[in-house]
Amino acid sequence: MKKSMTIAVVLFLAGCTTVQPAQEDLTVTKTIVSYVERATPGMMAAAYAAFDNRGEEDTLLEVSCDCADRVEIHHMVGQGDDRKMVVEPSFVVPANSQSAIEPPGLEWHLMLMDVKQPIPVGSEVEMTLLFQKAGPKTYRFKAVDGTRAAWDTYED
Repeated sequence: MKKSMTIAVVLFLAGCTTVQPAQEDLTVTKTIVSYVERATPGMMAAAYAAFDNRGEEDTLLEVSCDCADRVEIHHMVGQGDDRKMVVEPSFVVPANSQSAIEPPGLEWHLMLMDVKQPIPVGSEVEMTLLFQKAGPKTYRFKAVDGTRAAWDTYED
């Protein structure tokens, strides 16, 4: 009897201790990609995303898309005429915050390298964002013309 009572208490307590998964704390709330009229060798497109992080700091480690050979996280550094674009290994999403990789992309953007096929305005491409804590999350990015205007008037 004592053994079964101990097991019952352990099972009860196990059911009472729930931890919300980190992936529920981090969501992507805006997603757009610049359209590509014709896919030619070396063609690139820029993508942007907004993050709503209600949990601890996380890091975007990688982005992938079947529509391009690879997706790189780009960041502009320097000042004036000395500004240049560099490939970054990650993008930090601060804890308990809203942040974005947003157009015009003068600081950060996601660059689709060697786009495989046209991405017409209004179409969508699926991209997977891999976060250090939240893991992989797949979102649909809508192709737009005029990325700043589309970002400012974004509707899901």
